[in-house]
Amino acid sequence: MKNSSPPISTHNEGISDVIRRANILQRVMSTISSGLELDPLLESILESAVKLIEATHGTIGLVSDRNGKPVIRTVTTYNMPDEELGAEMASGIGLAGKVLLDKRTVRLDRYGALEQPTLQGLSDHSVIGIPILWGEEMIGFFGIVVESRQFTDHDVETLEYFAQYAAVAIHNANLFKANQHALEEMHLLYKTSQRIGLSDDVDGVIDAYLDQVATGGKYVCNICLYEFNEKNERTEVI
Repeated sequence: MKNSSPPISTHNEGISDVIRRANILQRVMSTISSGLELDPLLESILESAVKLIEATHGTIGLVSDRNGKPVIRTVTTYNMPDEELGAEMASGIGLAGKVLLDKRTVRLDRYGALEQPTLQGLSDHSVIGIPILWGEEMIGFFGIVVESRQFTDHDVETLEYFAQYAAVAIHNANLFKANQHALEEMHLLYKTSQRIGLSDDVDGVIDAYLDQVATGGKYVCNICLYEFNEKNERTEVI
């Protein structure tokens, strides 16, 4: 009777690959749970995704507003040309722009099959572009490139999970940044009100306001004082 069991070496290789993938995913989740700085989080997610599916290149971009229109601005790369970092892609331009236009996952056996490719050196490579979504809103883009093979459905499913991890990282970082800004505003208001409360005259109030609020050019301030004559007519003093 013919033995249909797989060779032991193949079986062991399969187990090793599962363990490798599990370790990578565990590191990603640990990184997201322990950090709030966005750039290192996205770098870790991208590198882990590339290594997990044995790809060769990758990028993550964030959706930004440029003259009232959305663009994808690349914020981290893996094995990509230096000029890609910080590059902006409008709707329909390159893989990122294609995903921004369609709002869905794009898988191509040849990057060069895009209507408007931007990286001629990758024309014969297979690519996957995945929208990073928070609810119904597209907040970013996940792009992965592989050489000498085509992506599988399993690769797409895996990368869509990584896009979800990236969405959580982006959302958490934005919340942290917003909370930090709110705390800074509250601290500024507290110090300003404290100085104003301790001021003995109008000049002290003005100095406190300008020192606390206008210093550093963060805000534009215009202070006017008025006096009223015996006819109750207002005249500007400052």
